[in-house]
Amino acid sequence: MMRFGWDPSSFMFDGGIWWMGAIFLALRLVVLAIIILIVYKLFKQQSNKARPIETMKVEENKTKNSEDDALRILRERYAKGEIDTEEYQHRKSELQS
Repeated sequence: MMRFGWDPSSFMFDGGIWWMGAIFLALRLVVLAIIILIVYKLFKQQSNKARPIETMKVEENKTKNSEDDALRILRERYAKGEIDTEEYQHRKSELQS
């Protein structure tokens, strides 16, 4: 049977514009991927900003530990008799200030 006029079923599936739907779907997926990538980068950037504060705390603890080590070494040298009382007091006051 011959049809006259526009037939949507033959237009969509017999080489018509079905591929346009596939293109729009692919474009939507690309836009969604770009949005997800941008959000991921922003969250990663925010988490990197928080790290220097944590790093500063760790460095502060290392500094305190190194000061404690210096005082320990000073006490050991004093106990061994390598330094006298005057030098011990002087160096101890320098380390504690």
